[in-house]
Amino acid sequence: MASDSTTPVQITPEQWQAFITARPRPVKKGQLRNDQAQQLDTQLLSFLNDASKASLSLRANSYQRKWLHINVEYLNMASHSDNDVMGVPYMKTITISKTANTGLPVNMGEAVEQITKSAEAREQGRKAAKRQAKQAKRDRMKEAMDQWSTDCTECGKHLTAYGALYHHSGEGPLCEECVEGDDYLSGLKWEPKSTFWV
Repeated sequence: MASDSTTPVQITPEQWQAFITARPRPVKKGQLRNDQAQQLDTQLLSFLNDASKASLSLRANSYQRKWLHINVEYLNMASHSDNDVMGVPYMKTITISKTANTGLPVNMGEAVEQITKSAEAREQGRKAAKRQAKQAKRDRMKEAMDQWSTDCTECGKHLTAYGALYHHSGEGPLCEECVEGDDYLSGLKWEPKSTFWV
């Protein structure tokens, strides 16, 4: 069942229900409520059957976008997400467009297998990118710590982020020798700058 971007697909309620029943749930129930999922499905079906619309734009959070992106794959449409909606955390605008092959999958079993593999590959790529971003942040912090230096406020000794000691009250920086050489100071808890680097 295919259509160009100006001809309605005309999917019947019975065909749509069969598709929904056969389709694995794209997002866990704890991430997207049933009523929210049903609303998105209703919007997709209305868009598919509307000859006057070639594209559809919706504001959606990350789980709603995942739901839509995966269903768009099943329905042979295209989709992309734009920048975050100003002032609304985690919200983006997703735009869905019809293609020449838009319609229900001809072979649902093959579609499920293909899209499941595609989704797993995207998730692995997303996790890898997240790990790389975290490692890059750690590397930048390590570089900044290695370059940071100051002087002990008591003796003037030059200190690095690993040797400059601070008290939680903000007192410091002091060197280890000055802390240990003072009965009062040595009784307090001191931490090097590197342990609470921001």
